[in-house]
Amino acid sequence: MKKYIRYGVLAAVLMVFFLGGCKKEATAEPDGNLIGSGLEFGTDQMVITISNEGEKRQYSLDHFTAAVRQRHPEVRLVQTGYAGSYENLDHLARVEGGDISDIVMVKAGRKAMAALSPYLMDLSAQAFPGNYNSSSLEKDSNGRIYYIPGPLSLNGIIYNKTLFEERGWEIPKSYKEVLELSQQIDNENIRGHQYPMNNRSMPLYAYSVCGALNILTTPEGQNWHGRFLAGEEISLDPMEKTFSDFEAMIEAGFFLPEDLDVDSDKRDENMIQRKTAMTAGEAGTIRYFNENSQDKFAFLPHYGSGDTGAWMLNLGFYFGASKELEKPDNAKKRQVVMDILDLISTEEGQQALIEDGYGLISSVRGGSVPDDPILDEVRDVIAGGRYIMRPVFYTFQTVLEPGMASFLKGEVTSESLLESCREILEQGPSQPEALGIAEADFTVLETGIYKAAALRQATETEVALVGIGEVDKIVPKRATFTKFYQGPVEADDVMRIADWNNDDPARCSRAVVSGATLLGILESGAVVEDEESGHFHPYAVSGLTLTYHLDEPEGERVSDVICADGSPLKPEKLYSISWLQDAMPEEGFSEVEHLELTLAEAMEMKIREEQKLVPERKAITFKRQ
Repeated sequence: MKKYIRYGVLAAVLMVFFLGGCKKEATAEPDGNLIGSGLEFGTDQMVITISNEGEKRQYSLDHFTAAVRQRHPEVRLVQTGYAGSYENLDHLARVEGGDISDIVMVKAGRKAMAALSPYLMDLSAQAFPGNYNSSSLEKDSNGRIYYIPGPLSLNGIIYNKTLFEERGWEIPKSYKEVLELSQQIDNENIRGHQYPMNNRSMPLYAYSVCGALNILTTPEGQNWHGRFLAGEEISLDPMEKTFSDFEAMIEAGFFLPEDLDVDSDKRDENMIQRKTAMTAGEAGTIRYFNENSQDKFAFLPHYGSGDTGAWMLNLGFYFGASKELEKPDNAKKRQVVMDILDLISTEEGQQALIEDGYGLISSVRGGSVPDDPILDEVRDVIAGGRYIMRPVFYTFQTVLEPGMASFLKGEVTSESLLESCREILEQGPSQPEALGIAEADFTVLETGIYKAAALRQATETEVALVGIGEVDKIVPKRATFTKFYQGPVEADDVMRIADWNNDDPARCSRAVVSGATLLGILESGAVVEDEESGHFHPYAVSGLTLTYHLDEPEGERVSDVICADGSPLKPEKLYSISWLQDAMPEEGFSEVEHLELTLAEAMEMKIREEQKLVPERKAITFKRQ
């Protein structure tokens, strides 16, 4: 973790630089969506953006980027995707805002949430779809292909193989046996199965998994789901059956109300410490368990309550290309993007993505199930193509996302939730309240500045600082890589922009610091956990104007710092500042207050009060050598 400059003699040196100017540097209007990339002021390289929507910050495309670079040394591949708990909301906002990267990389279950096809090229005339089995490709009624698959990323039941062998527990072979075994293990003072429900989307996710096993494992269910997504008139009987199964799993202790207090970290700890015997997840979770425990963990398949056998869920990524590439002036970039998609459709590209953690098994022709012991109990399931995507119930999300948590606690009935779903089908979803109107699309930088302004206004401080999300999955603590789009701003927009983790909302803090300490904070930059980028991470600010010199060493990065009253920042003067809890060390702070007020609340107050959101571009100047 970075430490701030210790002031003393150094403070005076810094202030001389700060007041006296700096080296001559190139200055231009930077691209506020590429802060921290080295590309803010343009480049001779061909920049190709890819909307990597992997939920975890540690997801990268290092191996895949290296493979692209071997083919195209002139290309800089830039990841522009959101990383955080509100990835579904941000995906929808991007699509509605027409904010489409050159290469679209979208999770399997997210493709059906919004109509992306109008923004994507038809790939059916390209050669590379021929590298897949036809069953792996999705075509519309006119034979158009908008996506090609990345590697299969399978989700199943994860079990402690060592613990099973020691206790003599038999591997379950049906839905009934899974529930019976879970109860048996519960009776031996170990939790049989646990889901990390301490995330507002997880109860609905668990319901969707049940739905996948009951609905998408039969032709009739697949037809029902297709009609549902097409907006046709349907019965909700399949969902009612899923509720019945979910309730049976609650009664068997497979899901419990107390799981609503268990997040992924706690679930992982329970599995590693043998407090829990089974959970659900992907290969990356198993590998984490195997790397951090002397026990061995592996996959078991999922089972539905019907007589449909064993299944896995496919949660892999799909890749498409922006329709903007069809414009004549994008011909050269289009050719390169097509070659990158061709790379994805080869064993080389699939293996690079697997090394980066985006799958487990190559999906191209000739791909085989790897000889990995974690797959021993599911090898035949995978080889038989028995994997499905989970159904998308986004139409009912406003009902089911809070409703499934309440259902788990016994506060509502399935009948009441289904009745609310029927009302949506009959009347359409209710229109969310517009808190205000964004008069233009914001950049990531401008969004960060707005967040800082809301924080400063709500905490009544002279200065506020907020980290800025950066490309390539570099996200300072409490920052987000997202933005406002022109048009109505709703509560969902505030949530996705204010918080990275919906289980741990960003709360406001304030304190008093000297001007020298404040300058030190700005010079040190925002804190990034497990820092590997090697570059400076500037703060978005409110209450100050300043210049960042992005290529300079610490101590020479900040100049021309002017306070809101027009006076220069003075090292000996005290200033009230606000920031987001846990986002920075508090060395040199006095009168520290950690408030219950969340950033989301502060933003909503500002938006409601002002009604119009206008991008602020003048608070910060950037310079590079």
